Amino acid sequence: MSFYRHFTILFVLCLLTLQAIALEPKAQRYINLVEAIKTPEQIYKLDLNNQKLKTIATTITKLTKLEFLDLSKNNLTLFPVSITSLQNLHSLILNQKNIPSIPNEISKLGKLKWMMVGHNNITTLPPALFALINLEQLDLNHNELTKIPEGIQTMSSLQELDLSYNKLNGLPHSINNLTKLSYLDLSHNVVEEFTLENLTGLKWLHLEHNQLDDLSNIDTLLNLKELYLGYNQFKHLPSELFKLNHLEVLTLNDNQLDSLPDKVFKLDNLRKLDLRDNQIESISEDVGQLSKLQELHLEGNPIPQTERDKLKKIFPNTTITFLRIYTSLEDALVNKPEKVD
Repeated sequence: MSFYRHFTILFVLCLLTLQAIALEPKAQRYINLVEAIKTPEQIYKLDLNNQKLKTIATTITKLTKLEFLDLSKNNLTLFPVSITSLQNLHSLILNQKNIPSIPNEISKLGKLKWMMVGHNNITTLPPALFALINLEQLDLNHNELTKIPEGIQTMSSLQELDLSYNKLNGLPHSINNLTKLSYLDLSHNVVEEFTLENLTGLKWLHLEHNQLDDLSNIDTLLNLKELYLGYNQFKHLPSELFKLNHLEVLTLNDNQLDSLPDKVFKLDNLRKLDLRDNQIESISEDVGQLSKLQELHLEGNPIPQTERDKLKKIFPNTTITFLRIYTSLEDALVNKPEKVD
């Protein structure tokens, strides 16, 4: 090896080492605020989750370079306003039990990209929250929300929105302005009517455990890949549903379906179709058009053995489930027995 090449390799290795040393503070996660305060200029990640904290010391404001803060699973009863002075914060986790509201000071966290405030008692969202125009992920699951304000449309960077386990009966029309939204979870609410328009970036949509019996304009969600509609009140499937050509996962379990329209077989990218606990007695042989189907769930439907044998022949390489497998005697006793004709 020539001296020049040897020197070049050593030089590159030295640069990489220096770069690793320079980046080391950002990679390190601190779990003690008292220790972190000793070197505030070097603290980028602070994880104080599950430490039974009732308050957050105001000295946390000294951590001016802090980017990641986890305060989840503590005993906080109020949103700690002092953390809103941490203007370099990118990620905030505040999954608690008792926080009733989000303060207006939240608007100071202009660099925030990821915010989790699930499992609290939040009933309303302040207008100041919608000033976080750089927010990409917002998790508000397991709260007491009954309404989402129209102002949410200003959160133009939002990509993931989790509103599951609240008391929402719908969404504002302005939600359609969130053109970067790719994931929306509205499951476990009380939604009776649902309309989205032209959210062409949406790929994952959770609507299970609501009170839906129809969907409007669902066909405008052109790139939807996974749609979850279980535990609703569908008796018939909306015709718009069959235009979702990119759909790979469709769950319709625990509804009131007694048949499956032939149009569903045009969804030729389906990998998983869940029809558990409906009233379906037979499925057309045209189901064989779903050549990419890997899973077909039919537990809890009154499908006779002849129909089951037919489906097994149509899909010799597909996992088809007709009967439940219980993991405990208690589960088996709670659920009604399955009948095979």
